[in-house]
Amino acid sequence: MIKAADSGALILTSNKRLARHLRTVFDNEMLQQGKTAWTTPQIVSLDGWLRKSLAELGEDWRLLDGFPAVRLWEQVIEADSSGSDLELLQVSATARKAREAHQLLIEYRCQLSGLPLTADQQAFQRWRTSYQEACRQQHWLDSAELPGLVLRAIEDRRLPFPKQLLLTGFDQWGPTLEGLQRTVEGQGGLVEVIAPSPPATAGA
Repeated sequence: MIKAADSGALILTSNKRLARHLRTVFDNEMLQQGKTAWTTPQIVSLDGWLRKSLAELGEDWRLLDGFPAVRLWEQVIEADSSGSDLELLQVSATARKAREAHQLLIEYRCQLSGLPLTADQQAFQRWRTSYQEACRQQHWLDSAELPGLVLRAIEDRRLPFPKQLLLTGFDQWGPTLEGLQRTVEGQGGLVEVIAPSPPATAGA
C-alpha cells in the first residue's frame, strides 16, 4: 500500500481515523527511507473524497447535511402533521428516522410509489416528497445523492478518474462502493481492496 501511495494511487478508507493512521505510516516510511520531503499521499476517507470532488465541481455549496438537513425534515413533518393525530409525534426523533429511511432508499435505488402502503408509510412518503421538492427549489443536494453525482461526473469526464484505486477498512460492500468500482474500472482504472494493517500497540 505504501508503494502504491508513493506512486500516486488514490487510497480511500472507511473513516477519517484510518486515513490519519495510514498517512502517519506513510510519513514514517518516507523518513525511514531517508527522505526529507515527499508528495502528500492521496489517502482520504471515502466521505472526504466525495466532498472534495463536489468542491472540485464547484457545487459544494449545494450539499445539505447534518443539522440543516434534519431541520428541513422537521419542518416538513411539522407542516404535514399540524392539526392531525400525527401532531403528537416526537418531531426531532421522527425526522432523524425519516432521514435515515430516505437515504437508504436513495442508496439502494428503491421507490415506494405504486406499492401498498400503511398510513405511517403514506405519511413518510408525503414528508419525503415535500423534502425533495424543497431541495429542488433551493438547488440543494441531499448528502445521500452525493456518491451518484460524483460517479456521474467521472463517467462524463467532468472529474478525473483514479487510475489506481485502493479501498481499505470497509466492513460492508454496499451500492456506493459497487458503483465506485464499476465506474473506475469502466474508465480503465484499476481497483483493489486491501485489508489494513492494524495500528502498532505499545511495546509491540
